[in-house]
Amino acid sequence: ATHLTTHQLPPPASLTVLTREDGHSEATVQVCSATLPELAADLLSWADTLTTVTATAWRPPHGELVHLSITGTLTGPARTAELDVFGGADYDPVWFADLAPDERRTATLAHLRTWASSTSTHPGTSLLDLHWGAR
Repeated sequence: ATHLTTHQLPPPASLTVLTREDGHSEATVQVCSATLPELAADLLSWADTLTTVTATAWRPPHGELVHLSITGTLTGPARTAELDVFGGADYDPVWFADLAPDERRTATLAHLRTWASSTSTHPGTSLLDLHWGAR
């Protein structure tokens, strides 16, 4: 909660925190973005507050959505916590033509910046053109 208010992050749709017996915490945040640009912007807002951030895109088997997520480390005065932030947007073949149903790929913050500044009708760069990692 302190992290949310300190950094003025977008309010989550859901927030789950699990603290194990050894004191290690894991948090999962679902953002409530409606479009790809909103989702990417929300994830970037969170990424800017974390260390060691990785991003992923996953197209579920039914193929109608694309789930974007970031994973990072939240560092506080007492300890660190692993944080996963995710959300989904409609599948857009302009941006995700080469992402097959049930395929997962590593993304970069540059991908998120490109998507955050896009519109759904932008004939921009596909995943392949953005040089995604090996399939």
